[in-house]
Amino acid sequence: MKNFRNQRIIASLILGVLCITSCEKSEDVITKETIELNDEGFRSETGNNDLILDVKNEDVQYPVLHMSFDKSISKKEAEFQWNEAIKEYLKKNPIKNTKGSASDWHYWIQTETGDELYNQTDGLARAKVSFNTSAGNHHTSYVDLNNGDDRKSGQWDYYFFRASIVGQLVSWVEAEHAHLELTGTNGWVVKSFFVKIYPGDQTGYASSTLQDGVYGSFILSSPNIWLDNDYLNTWDRYNTGNVGIGRVIF
Repeated sequence: MKNFRNQRIIASLILGVLCITSCEKSEDVITKETIELNDEGFRSETGNNDLILDVKNEDVQYPVLHMSFDKSISKKEAEFQWNEAIKEYLKKNPIKNTKGSASDWHYWIQTETGDELYNQTDGLARAKVSFNTSAGNHHTSYVDLNNGDDRKSGQWDYYFFRASIVGQLVSWVEAEHAHLELTGTNGWVVKSFFVKIYPGDQTGYASSTLQDGVYGSFILSSPNIWLDNDYLNTWDRYNTGNVGIGRVIF
């Protein structure tokens, strides 16, 4: 009887030790996960974070074409696939501009996400682009950059848009400057942010000046900069400045 009582005491002690060890391990896991979730912290480098913007009444334009390419695909292959997709789109959606003027023009937006830890985001993003034209300055409405799988680590995201000035024809257009915005607290490293207008992406006659061996008009910005906010409903903004080059002539 005494031996049986001793065995019960020993068994209780073992169970107690196991329970304490298990609880310590659980606490370690919870602590580790909490640290990993909070490790990104606040990292904005723009000086424009936590903007409170009333966007309820803002017009939003969505891309007519969108593709994403992860870092396993070469830039050359990504550009080839993208250009093939544009050709197919233009065949199905011609504008039919006449020589000397255009009612619409097409342009790209490209973003490249950094490929280091925490560089990617699931936050919502948008942009605005400003153009110089023969009919005056034109500022786009917000253009939406959210297609579900965007802004993964090391990824290039491509967007194709159509622009126009209501009631106006233009004989030339230049990409002038743009800004990019991110909402929420899941930061994003913008490695590259490009706006491109190519003569070959227009329907009807178009030509261009030569820029660095390529014909077109471009905003080429490679800031490698963090966008981030302290609050879920505020916005951070990156401005390219007036860095546009080139002109497309219709």
